[in-house]
Amino acid sequence: MLTMYRTLQRMGEYSICGMSKYDIVVKGKSYFDASIDLGEEAIARINDEEGWSTNYLLFMQQLSNRYFNRAMFLLVTRDDYEKSGLLGDAVNLGFTDLKTSQDMDIEVVDNGDQVGYKGNKAVYFSLLLGRIRGILLLMKMSLPDKWGIEDMFDSAVELVVAARKDPEENVLFNDVAFAGRMQELDALIIDYFSCIKKDTKQAARIGIRMLIEDEYVLPDAALGAITALKKYTEENTVEMIEGGHDVHRILDLLQAYSRNLENTPIIVNMRRNISIAESRRGDITMEKI
Repeated sequence: MLTMYRTLQRMGEYSICGMSKYDIVVKGKSYFDASIDLGEEAIARINDEEGWSTNYLLFMQQLSNRYFNRAMFLLVTRDDYEKSGLLGDAVNLGFTDLKTSQDMDIEVVDNGDQVGYKGNKAVYFSLLLGRIRGILLLMKMSLPDKWGIEDMFDSAVELVVAARKDPEENVLFNDVAFAGRMQELDALIIDYFSCIKKDTKQAARIGIRMLIEDEYVLPDAALGAITALKKYTEENTVEMIEGGHDVHRILDLLQAYSRNLENTPIIVNMRRNISIAESRRGDITMEKI
């Protein structure tokens, strides 16, 4: 439902699949409410039957994801929430859900050792990136960071570095190598420094690392790095010229590299299909059936 709402916003259309954005807000809210109610019933039943157990923590993490998903839905659709005739303040409700999700995330991590539940590091890393993407999006919408995005960056970096040192944790690199994991994280850090902190110098520093040091670079991460370098160069043209740099040549090379990246299949696909692009934001946690 959030993908449909975002697609409507991007396209500037009134309806999609026969639903207006107000219909989407109402239906979406009811779906999230129902999924959370079912989750609360399930975790209460497991608690009665098993108490603290691996199963209990697995269900708690799933329920935390549902609260986070509803928070994102409420906060993204907040401008149309009241107009849809729903009760309550979307922002307050959304931040209440975020707090609930954060508390549950912490509880799962803190109590995992007690029941022998350590979780899958690759899944946890993806979860952290999803949380970061969500909070970053809210900050771009001028909403406050009530979670602590920099703490999540630190946790994600520690996770990747620790996994590299411990062969038993290499499950994190089964599908994506160490360099790729760092690129996934660096892309978000670049976005944070560039868009939120307005620190183009730091964003460029992070971006150039992957372009120089890594043999292969993920297309979307590389595009973010190139964009950061272009922005820094454009903002510091005078200083760079005075330092003896050929700014026009640098910008031409960055532009050429950017064009090449924009022609990669994954980028072309997202540009052509707005719904695909909106569904790949990565700030909503999908459940495996």
